[in-house]
Amino acid sequence: MRFNELGQELKVELILDVRHDGHGDFEVRPASPWNYGLLLPDADMKGAIQFEERPVGERPFSPEGAGVVAHVMGRLLPDWKLAHGWAGEFGPGLHQSAEPLEQLSLIPYGCTNIRITEFPRLSG
Repeated sequence: MRFNELGQELKVELILDVRHDGHGDFEVRPASPWNYGLLLPDADMKGAIQFEERPVGERPFSPEGAGVVAHVMGRLLPDWKLAHGWAGEFGPGLHQSAEPLEQLSLIPYGCTNIRITEFPRLSG
């Protein structure tokens, strides 16, 4: 999942757990910031997100092959942390962050290894 126009990508860490019977399980965990809130003002929700269509790649369900990218502004939410190995819950409503505003690039859910289905909204 690409997050910003600076070319920074969400890095992932593969956790392998090989059991004594030779079979293994794995987890994919974030190894770079993932916990962003989105700036989506009520007055201009449509204008806050720009969609970029791209040619579908050879592997359409990969980060490189995604046929659409959504560009939106957001900030890190340092208090939004992992809980029990996944994104922890956050309360309803608008959230505050003093972190720098960044342009984020989001790709479809099925094209990533780390998946976020719902982002917190930021105030202001």
